[in-house]
Amino acid sequence: MRITKSKYVSFYECPKRFYLECFHKELMKTTDAREKILATGTNVGDLAMGLFGDYIDVTTLKNEILDLASMVNKTKECIENGTKAICEASFVLDNLYCAVDILHKEDQGYAIYEVKSTTKVEDYHLIDAAFQTYVLKRLGLNIVSSNIVTLNNEYIRYGDLDIEKLFKIHNVTEEIIPYVEEVPLKLNEINTLLELKKCPDEDLKKECEKPYECPFKDYCYKDLPKN
Repeated sequence: MRITKSKYVSFYECPKRFYLECFHKELMKTTDAREKILATGTNVGDLAMGLFGDYIDVTTLKNEILDLASMVNKTKECIENGTKAICEASFVLDNLYCAVDILHKEDQGYAIYEVKSTTKVEDYHLIDAAFQTYVLKRLGLNIVSSNIVTLNNEYIRYGDLDIEKLFKIHNVTEEIIPYVEEVPLKLNEINTLLELKKCPDEDLKKECEKPYECPFKDYCYKDLPKN
């Protein structure tokens, strides 16, 4: 089973959610609020693509589904050709897959930029960035920095949209070091859970509601008394 960065974050926050995503997607319940959050994230990500000028977006669809193999191959071609900014840069390491929002070529290597539709850096953003950093470093890329891009809530638009002012860049290279170091341990735990195929017991916690409502909340709450 392919482990994506979103699945990795799910496991980190709640192994039960990860298990249900893998084996019981039919139990997911998507809300209008959740769909709006995803749509906003997509729109913000599209705007941020031009942060560093010209770029190549390797996103490829086949029958309206992401063609991951083509995206990985296009990313390799862009790296070989010295492309400065690659959007949705895609990588596979064993059963791990990640797509970097913006991979920017620097003098000494590459910088990772992960775009978020929030106004501040959240803990789960660091977990996300750590997973990507781990995968790319294992593949031999020299990652000189890892960054989270958020919206700048102090920006006031006058006239044309200025995306450099619309976004804030947060260098989290040092901050994510502990998260990067624990990726192998978490992956071992994930593999053990996948082998057991047994739904783990998890107490209800803040992640049921934040940063957004869990799509399995109804399933996990089903035995609670009303009100």
